[in-house]
Amino acid sequence: IIYNTMRKLLFGLCLAAMPITMMAQQVCKMWVNMPASVAGALEKSGRQELLDLKQMKKAATIAGPLGERCSIDTLTADFLSARMNEVYTLQMKMLPTSSGDSLLCLVQTYAGPQPESSISFYSPDWKALSMPQMHLDVDLQRPDTMSEDDFNKLQALFDPKLISFSLSPSTAELVVALSPAAISEEEKANIKRLKLQNKLNWNGKTFN
Repeated sequence: IIYNTMRKLLFGLCLAAMPITMMAQQVCKMWVNMPASVAGALEKSGRQELLDLKQMKKAATIAGPLGERCSIDTLTADFLSARMNEVYTLQMKMLPTSSGDSLLCLVQTYAGPQPESSISFYSPDWKALSMPQMHLDVDLQRPDTMSEDDFNKLQALFDPKLISFSLSPSTAELVVALSPAAISEEEKANIKRLKLQNKLNWNGKTFN
């Protein structure tokens, strides 16, 4: 009886671990096989080398084909964050879907010098998926303690809007952040009084 109980328990634990193991394999495979439109100048052999170094717990940094510094900064069971060059970073997150499989959420961020991001979704074989409905914006709101005139001046600093995204390595969360184009030290102090980011959660279909 004890043997049968232990066998059932181990079988259940294996089943529970399967989605995590599968997503870990997927995010690594998708990193190596990503299209050139995402990878830029970093070739497949370089991506494999970085992955091997990271999995061996070594410094995952190499020189790219154009002399740029390329690195994998973070690798978890379902998340990978990499710096492709001095201004381009990407984050990859495998997300479970309501149908029981998984998809890839890709965030590409360019610093110019303030960060600005794009977000896209792919199947595990890099087929582009349609964008779900999401409110990927930060709506500035005037604090009660701020005058209308001061608020309007601060709003002008966010034209055009520079939106950046950040995926969580450990949870199914997406942070949407708003950055001003350029500010003085005085303006920086006032901007701290504004809410400049939203945190969204993945529900199997979209971030909300």
